[in-house]
Amino acid sequence: MSMLFVQGLLQAQAPSRNSEETMLPPEGEHRGGVEISAGLLGMQSQYRGSGAGQLEFALRGAGRIRDRQGPFSIGLMVSFHPAMGQWDQVPMYIGHVRDFNLFSAGNAQPVLNVAGTPLRDNELFLSAVALPEVQLAGQLSLSPGAEDVLVLDYYEVRDVHMNMWGLMVPVRWHFGPDKAQGPRFFAEAGLGVDVLRMQATYDLVRSSITMDIQPLVITLTRSISMQSDVVPLDGELDQSVVFTRAMVGGGVDLGRFRVFLRLQRTVSAALEQDGDTFRRVRGNVFALPVIAEAWNDPEVATTLAGGGIVPYGRTDIPKDADGPAQSYDTATGVDRFWDRSQAVLGISFRLR
Repeated sequence: MSMLFVQGLLQAQAPSRNSEETMLPPEGEHRGGVEISAGLLGMQSQYRGSGAGQLEFALRGAGRIRDRQGPFSIGLMVSFHPAMGQWDQVPMYIGHVRDFNLFSAGNAQPVLNVAGTPLRDNELFLSAVALPEVQLAGQLSLSPGAEDVLVLDYYEVRDVHMNMWGLMVPVRWHFGPDKAQGPRFFAEAGLGVDVLRMQATYDLVRSSITMDIQPLVITLTRSISMQSDVVPLDGELDQSVVFTRAMVGGGVDLGRFRVFLRLQRTVSAALEQDGDTFRRVRGNVFALPVIAEAWNDPEVATTLAGGGIVPYGRTDIPKDADGPAQSYDTATGVDRFWDRSQAVLGISFRLR
């Protein structure tokens, strides 16, 4: 009687063990899917730090455990830096050699000295005052298009606010066993763009030397004009600067949390003119000395305080100095205040 009871009890328990076994995740790969994460970033460049928020969508490969994903992923990350910089008044002028129409006199090249510093046509510079001392030497051109012997523009920049949007495509390789718990390290690389937007008001002080040609008489006249709330560079100055970034980095996943460190390098073409090398700027060339707070640089501050100027770039640089289209296909470049390297530290939380 007791043996029948034990046998019946064992038969009753057998289906229960089978049902528990079927609830365990089977061995083998599972289908990957989309990860969605959100987090915070801190970017440090040579000049300043900036905080940002980020949102990322990543396609993750298949893993062996149901709650964990595979070793490979590719994503699309959007970031926003709301406060890259804000200034009521920029404590310096941004100057531009708008026109310089003197020519070689014999073997002597035309000379333009502003506050004792030689400049060329289309050059950009920083100045503490709107009308520094100017010296000229060269031969006048009697053609009608050379009536403006010299035009210098000085821009006063105020009410500045900067923010930046970023778009990055990171590719990741996750190392170590695909286990349900514990840290999992990864390396990543990627490409992306950052769009720095500068909203500002520009006031203009223009100093001009013009030539009036009459029979037997040539008259040179210097004039100074002021305008408020102008569009700089005849409307050719964009509000935004576009940076192309290459990125390498790594980090660790801890459950749903991810901590990472990235090193970024800004990619930009080199421009050559008159033996000098410039980095091409796509967009607002006025934004670079402002976001760098150039007036706080010890060398720049000393020069400006002493009444000098600081050249930092040029407009209308030929993209191909040896090509036939060099007179038409031009770009803007800088040789100062161009920070090519950035470090980014971030933490994110996987929402899905």
